[in-house]
Amino acid sequence: MRERFLPENIILLFRLMLAQSVTGFFLILSLMSFSLPYASSVRPEFFMMLVYYWAVYRPTLISPLFVFILGLIIDIVSGLPIGLNAAALLLLQWLVQRQRLFLVGQSFIGLWIGFMVAVFGVIIFKWSIVSLLTLSVLPFSSALLSALTSIFVFPLVTFLLLGVHKILPVHA
Repeated sequence: MRERFLPENIILLFRLMLAQSVTGFFLILSLMSFSLPYASSVRPEFFMMLVYYWAVYRPTLISPLFVFILGLIIDIVSGLPIGLNAAALLLLQWLVQRQRLFLVGQSFIGLWIGFMVAVFGVIIFKWSIVSLLTLSVLPFSSALLSALTSIFVFPLVTFLLLGVHKILPVHA
C-alpha cells in the first residue's frame, strides 16, 4: 500500500520545489542590473512582485521569516543598507495580506493597480530611508524608472506565477 502513495508524495515535493525554485530565480533577477539608454542601472523589483503575488494568492507559501532573510540577502549583495529591503518587503507582505480578501476578488487590472500603488510605496520608502541615511536628497529618477519598469514587467511575472500557482497542491 505504501508504493501507491509514494508517487503522490514525490509529485507533491516536486511541486513545492518548483515554487521554491521560482523564488530563487526571482531573487537572482532582483540582484541583476539592466542597462537602459539614459539610465545607469535599472533594477525592477522582481522579488517584490513575487512577495506581492504570493501574499495575495498563497499567503502561507513564503513565511515572513523567509521574506526577511531573502530581503537581507538582497541588501547585502546590492550594497544597500542592511535591513532596508527586508523591512520594505515585510511591510509589503503584511499590508497586502491585510487587504487580501479585497485583492483576491479583483480582476487582473485591479490586482495590477494594487501592485502599482505598492511598488510606488516601496520605492518611495526605500528612497526616503537611503536619503535620510546619507543625509542628502538622492536623485529620484532611477527609483522612478525601476518602479515603472516593475509595473510594465508585472503582467509577465504574474503569468509565470499563475502557472506555478496552478500546479501547486491545494494546501501548500
